[in-house]
Amino acid sequence: TFGGAITMLNSATALTLKDCDFTGNGVNGQTVTTDDGGALYVGKGTVNAERVTFTGNRASNGGAVYAAGTTVAFADSTFTGNHATNGGVIYAKGGTTLNVENCQVTENTATYGGAFHTIEGSTLNLSGSTFLKNSATKDGGAIYNKGGVVTAEDTETAKNVFTENTAGN
Repeated sequence: TFGGAITMLNSATALTLKDCDFTGNGVNGQTVTTDDGGALYVGKGTVNAERVTFTGNRASNGGAVYAAGTTVAFADSTFTGNHATNGGVIYAKGGTTLNVENCQVTENTATYGGAFHTIEGSTLNLSGSTFLKNSATKDGGAIYNKGGVVTAEDTETAKNVFTENTAGN
């Protein structure tokens, strides 16, 4: 089961989200391992999101967003209280490019990757974002990366900040 609110499966698909709220979305009780993307499942196509809020969404992989082999960009967005087994906020795999700019990522939880979980050649680019009090019961309180690339770029006006994120029991 995919995408509690939106599912994208066509490579010709482009989705633009502005000033949207995704709250309390989930997939099939959030207990089956194939449940991906509590709010948004991006299997193909591209997503550009600006000033979007994701709160309290749940899934097995990607509490808010699941992305596979695609490009997803978030700017000036907020992710709070989302939960998954893998990637409390976002689970990215299969060469996905994930761009996160000026976002607030707070109090999300997972077993692996309290906020983000990147694997299989995916790329996570961070700029000017804040990660606060995210937690993983195993590894990666804020970010869990296995076989991907993570770039956190600070500029004079935009710094990435990681505060009080925790991992392990």
